[in-house]
Amino acid sequence: MRDQDLLEKYKRLLPQQQGIQSLIESIALAEKSFTILVCEDQTLPEGDLTGAEYQARAALQVLVKQVAARRDEPLLLLYFAFKKKGSESATFKELVSQILEPLYYWEGLDDYEPIDKKDIPSRYKEDFFLPLYFKKKQESFYIIGGLSQPAKLLSYPKKITSINKVFIIDASNSGKLDEEAWMIFFQRMNEVRNTIMKRLSAPLLLIVTSALEIEFALRAPDFWSIRSDVARAEADKAIPPEFADLSLIQVEYTKAFEKSEIERVQEQIKELRKRVAAAPVASSEARSLVILLTRLGDYEMESTRDLYRAQRLYEESLQIMRELVHRDSQNSEWRRDLGDCLEKVGDVYKAFGNFEMAFSAYEEGLEIKRSLAKIDPERTE
Repeated sequence: MRDQDLLEKYKRLLPQQQGIQSLIESIALAEKSFTILVCEDQTLPEGDLTGAEYQARAALQVLVKQVAARRDEPLLLLYFAFKKKGSESATFKELVSQILEPLYYWEGLDDYEPIDKKDIPSRYKEDFFLPLYFKKKQESFYIIGGLSQPAKLLSYPKKITSINKVFIIDASNSGKLDEEAWMIFFQRMNEVRNTIMKRLSAPLLLIVTSALEIEFALRAPDFWSIRSDVARAEADKAIPPEFADLSLIQVEYTKAFEKSEIERVQEQIKELRKRVAAAPVASSEARSLVILLTRLGDYEMESTRDLYRAQRLYEESLQIMRELVHRDSQNSEWRRDLGDCLEKVGDVYKAFGNFEMAFSAYEEGLEIKRSLAKIDPERTE
């Protein structure tokens, strides 16, 4: 199958998925937010691109058009990704120079000038993205943009820097050999999270594979805690019969991949439980454990429908967060995580049909988030 055919089919398929629509709404309604898109298909349909990369490219093209339509004004995506040379693996230094540094030192698009595609190095060119290229003045650094506008608007504003923007960090092309560099990158990203979010006066979207989602949650727990949404681009469940010719995107493969990732999570949970038991005051390990328990609980709720196991996992994470908040009741991030845990517990009680217990958990979680909203009105999630 030709690459363009697969891309077009994903562009038709993804808008039907609830996670993608949730992502679009989250970005369309927020002036400033941090969201995550997990591309779950890791097959190799054709050529060098994985299914996750096709999902990411299709999702971005859907996103820029639908967000522009909802906002009723033009939208510019600013796209940052590791530019591979052939089969080379990513290095921490390259990830920092190509992604983190321009975001950390971001002063606005006025520092850049539009250039023609023919004037940039081939490694920076994108075939599947709306081609709009910028070069930083006095520096050999390039970024790629994707521009869209509502159909009823006849022309873009004369000054492109005035258009609403969404910043994209795309790690969908990450393979096994790239993961170590991305792990270190996520740690560094976590350390400078406050500066990045202050400098970017627009939504930030991180695109990752399933494997990197876990690593980001573990390596960047503080950045993870400020997410407003985690959306998933599904592969097998959402493919209708008319797309059956996507022969390499198979349910069997996806289930095997999913099982591999879940086993990885289970091993990490075992190790973190030992660390937390040995050092109860180690808050970073405790928060990482909560993230993984929740991830595994979500899997039990959504994939296996083992509600009893999901309940045990969610309640374990809730107990850990209660202990952390008891230790430091003024820590707003811990209180926010506690509210999220209560919501998960409420969800599983609701699934059991125990609406009284579900309402109690929801009410407690809502009260926590209301109190946090008074402290920080810009953070309403």
